[in-house]
Amino acid sequence: MGRAATQTRTAIDQQTALQNQINQQLLVDRAQGRSLLMPQFQQMLQQGYSPQQQAAITDQSMGSLGNVYDALRERAGNRLAQTRNSAGYGETLDEMARQEGRDKSGLAQQNQLGFANEEQQRRLEGLQGIASLYGVDTNLLGHGLGIPADLLRSRVAASQGNNGIFNSLLGAIGQIGSSAIGTVGG
Repeated sequence: MGRAATQTRTAIDQQTALQNQINQQLLVDRAQGRSLLMPQFQQMLQQGYSPQQQAAITDQSMGSLGNVYDALRERAGNRLAQTRNSAGYGETLDEMARQEGRDKSGLAQQNQLGFANEEQQRRLEGLQGIASLYGVDTNLLGHGLGIPADLLRSRVAASQGNNGIFNSLLGAIGQIGSSAIGTVGG
């Protein structure tokens, strides 16, 4: 073997040793990062709003709605006092009560959906965090699940005004699930 070949081989061996040393340090750093972040990501998988937060949100939203109807009832009472004409007053209060019930029911449903969406969003964020610790490529994962990249990009773009990428991924996963159920059932 010639001198140039020996020098090249030595340089390659040195570069390989240096690269192996850098790779080892990266593995150690990554393991430390995993040990610090993994418990936090795992906790995200199992939490949404706490019961106290849910109660506060419910109380605030229902209280606001109740204030609107209280103001409407007061206005109707003031009108009755000004005009001294009770015609339609009882009917107005009855209709307001019915509408308030419908609105409170709808608000309660909206709150429950919001709580479920928040829990799902945090789960997806936790999963994405865990995936990032292990270097999982979500685009590759999407292709593995049969989700075209254009569909994901379109869904993300359409959702960014609302809750961002996690709800769009949730929607895409929901579409896959429903199409899989349709395939199995049909």
